[in-house]
Amino acid sequence: MKDPLHPYRYKVNNDIHWLFRGRVYTAALCLLLVNILTCQRPEPLKGDVLITNVNVIDVERGVVVSSQQVLLRGDTIHAILDADQDRPLEATTVIEGEGRYLMPGLWDMHVHNTGDELMRTAFLPLYIAHGITGIREMSGLPEDFLMKDSVDQELLVGPTIVMGSPLVDGLSTWNVGDHHLTIPDEAAARAIVDTIKAQGYDFVKTYSFLSRDNYLAIMQRARELDIEVNGHIPNEVSAFEAIEAGHRTIEHMIGLELSAASNEGELRERLQQRIRAIQPDSPADVSRETFLAIEYEPVPHVDPAKEDSLFALLADRDTWVVPTLVLQRIISYPEDEQFWDDDFQRYIDIHNRDTLLERDYQARGRLKPTIDYRMRSLKRLHDRGGKILAGSDMNGGIPLHVELQLMVESGLTPAAALRTATLNPAEYLGHTAETGTVEAGKRANLVLLEENPLDDIRNTLTIAAVINRGRVYDRAQLDALKSRAVAVLDRVEAQVLAENGE
Repeated sequence: MKDPLHPYRYKVNNDIHWLFRGRVYTAALCLLLVNILTCQRPEPLKGDVLITNVNVIDVERGVVVSSQQVLLRGDTIHAILDADQDRPLEATTVIEGEGRYLMPGLWDMHVHNTGDELMRTAFLPLYIAHGITGIREMSGLPEDFLMKDSVDQELLVGPTIVMGSPLVDGLSTWNVGDHHLTIPDEAAARAIVDTIKAQGYDFVKTYSFLSRDNYLAIMQRARELDIEVNGHIPNEVSAFEAIEAGHRTIEHMIGLELSAASNEGELRERLQQRIRAIQPDSPADVSRETFLAIEYEPVPHVDPAKEDSLFALLADRDTWVVPTLVLQRIISYPEDEQFWDDDFQRYIDIHNRDTLLERDYQARGRLKPTIDYRMRSLKRLHDRGGKILAGSDMNGGIPLHVELQLMVESGLTPAAALRTATLNPAEYLGHTAETGTVEAGKRANLVLLEENPLDDIRNTLTIAAVINRGRVYDRAQLDALKSRAVAVLDRVEAQVLAENGE
């Protein structure tokens, strides 16, 4: 029987068919659009801190890389991308970097601190407040390891610490105490290296009155135990010999002038006679004046040809120079106005002020030619390919920035000076994969500046924020660190003045 509704059923079925097909096409089109949009909008890159539109200081090349997005995750630089790239970035904390400059955290490669309350509550935070995220302690004590460990565990606010041993020296009646070890013979020299290695120090610190035989015994034992020897080149040892023996860092440039002197043998023996004349009951001034004579007597006799040979050897070997210009400039030129500036004085403890700025050294005037010579020769050393590290030999943070300024005054470019406190320490420590530059994968130890330090090295002090181990300290937090430190310093100064009846 013919279905009278057949035409209508066909029409309805056909309409349903086309409706279904249309919906399938629409769904497929939507899915395609979703896929296209998904491909065009990748997953956000997530981190903890994002610094936007910032100018990154490339310390290796000495240039500014503008408009960068720097993403931190934990204590690591997770990614650095151009500001105009399309990948979305997300972070809990966002810092506006427009018009600002991001550089690696600074290292002060020559400091002397103690593990006492003054150090823990004042100087450690002051380093961070001034953008210094790493220091090299040049006369550590066993109790200082607790402080170092507390910083590593983030129980204390402070920089990474590389720990040197107490001073290993000959007989002296000046600059003595627990941090000064007198070595009488070669057996004691070898034994002290064993002790220093066992206690966990990073290197042996040698000093000026150490005898040649004892020094060479230390060098030999240090090679056997694979521990560095850094510090002063002893008066009785030629810098050429020390460099060939593997002396890793030369502090203050001591020993370079004597080794480059035209009458080196005569000068060395005359100075050594003064050292041999020191007795346990000799006044401290006898030791101090002998120590300073090692610095000023050779300078008028420097032979340019010998100096050039010495600098060539330094460039060829793995020996670094830590000039500590700021300390020497203060001692030689205490009248220099920058050292009486409130910002400089505020963060130096009373002992430093008394010792460096107010005490009347007999040799003060005689040391002026020495610092003048060292500032001139630093440029020659740099141009010869010598390896330089920035160190202040002071605490408080500000002196390192002045050290960089003095390097520029000596003839280095701001970029070269900046490398001495960033990339060069990383190279010396063997940590270039982890620190020294602003690159993805490296530690998040950074300083955000308001002005470009490559234009003017003084701009290292225009600090907007410091990032240490991934933790951000903004300007208000940095000011709070400084205020608390000043309160501690003021209290200590009041105690000292009261004890002295002042």
